Amino acid sequence: MYDKIVNIQRTKLFYLETGLFLVALLLINVIFFPQLPAFKNISPNPLWLVVLLIPARYGRIGALFSGAMTAAVFIGSYWFFYGIDIFFDDPWLLRFPFLFILVGFLLGELKTFFIQREDYLTKRLNEVQNLNEKMMREYDIIKDAHSSLSKDIATTQNSITVFHNVMERLKSFNREDIYNGLVDSFVDYLEVEECSLYELEGNLLKLKINRGWKDYHKRPEVIKNGEGLVGIASQKMKAISIKDFLTGSRDASKVGTLGDGLAAIPVVDSKGKLYAIVSIEKMPFIKMKDATIQTAGVICDIAASSLLNADRFNKVSGKQIENEKYGIYTYDYFLKRLNEEFLRSLNYMMPLSTIVFKLQGMHIKSEESKDALFSTLTSLVKNQLRSFDVTAAGPNEEVPLVILLAMTAGEKAEQIKQNMIEKLKEYAIDDLISAQNLHSSIIVQDYDPHTMSSSKDMLKSAGL
Repeated sequence: MYDKIVNIQRTKLFYLETGLFLVALLLINVIFFPQLPAFKNISPNPLWLVVLLIPARYGRIGALFSGAMTAAVFIGSYWFFYGIDIFFDDPWLLRFPFLFILVGFLLGELKTFFIQREDYLTKRLNEVQNLNEKMMREYDIIKDAHSSLSKDIATTQNSITVFHNVMERLKSFNREDIYNGLVDSFVDYLEVEECSLYELEGNLLKLKINRGWKDYHKRPEVIKNGEGLVGIASQKMKAISIKDFLTGSRDASKVGTLGDGLAAIPVVDSKGKLYAIVSIEKMPFIKMKDATIQTAGVICDIAASSLLNADRFNKVSGKQIENEKYGIYTYDYFLKRLNEEFLRSLNYMMPLSTIVFKLQGMHIKSEESKDALFSTLTSLVKNQLRSFDVTAAGPNEEVPLVILLAMTAGEKAEQIKQNMIEKLKEYAIDDLISAQNLHSSIIVQDYDPHTMSSSKDMLKSAGL
């Protein structure tokens, strides 16, 4: 727009400039060179200034106008001072008007060419600059997208790593191990500084585990369903945070009544069964955001899946009566048979004995070697028993083997124990299975009707 205005102004000005320039030259001619009309015999003729300068400023139009006007002034001056006959006497004078027009036209054409070339190059430069600006904007957009994508990839990789580690940590069939792994995952991966786990027992939530709390800190041991963040999360069976009360429509008066923290996340399996609530009491402020709560929810979902699998495994395992690995009965089956035999002995005054192996300080560290040693132990022990005696796995590693001797008195059980010890010594494995004397490691307990009223009393007397 500015260039158009300048061109319009220049178009109007070259008329004025050409006229003023010629008037100024004629005044100079009249005042300083009155004896030389039209600058006769002055070489080069000063009128050439008009022909050279005006085209250089205005191009083709200015050239034609200035050339024609200069030629007209030249002819008019000679005609006025010398008469028309001078051109017949010296026709060569007409070369000047012709050259004024020709040279002015050529200069104008050259200037016009440069002006058009300049306009073209300027236009191309503007296009290149616009294209460069567009490319720079697109580059910035791509750069931002790349940065955002890189962050998303890094976040996804980190999330995958976290969830993989959580799944490995929660890969267990023991509920206590799963609970501890769940709370530890909150501490390690979500940077939670203080948290608690409440297990659902009936309609009450009982404190099971806590992390980060000092001895002088007090958390409620029992929370009712619907009380505080933990109770509301249990009632709604979905994650609840303090943000829901501070920014939402929930009644904020309930928050803090039980020393509640920042958020409570339920552990609910795919069947809708609620196992526990994880309460977050303290964590860095910058971490307290929706993404963290969502991640915590995913971790709790993984824990719920592990708990569901553990329940299924324990349910199936509880129905098994035989440990197929060693060819002996399970400890649950031993307890069931012990209770049956105890009731029979209680009702019919029949003898009953148990033999408990309390083996400590086993020298073999390799799991494969331990399995082989235990298989040998069970084989040697079963060879000293009757077909209807029950040989079962113990409740833990310190008590790996228990034996139920139905209708067997204590003296007979002691004799069986002695036979077992001699057989173990014969195979030289007595020192491998226990660092203590086998006579004190293998305990015989018989039924005493005066002190025992249930099978639990008999187990207690045997140290179980």
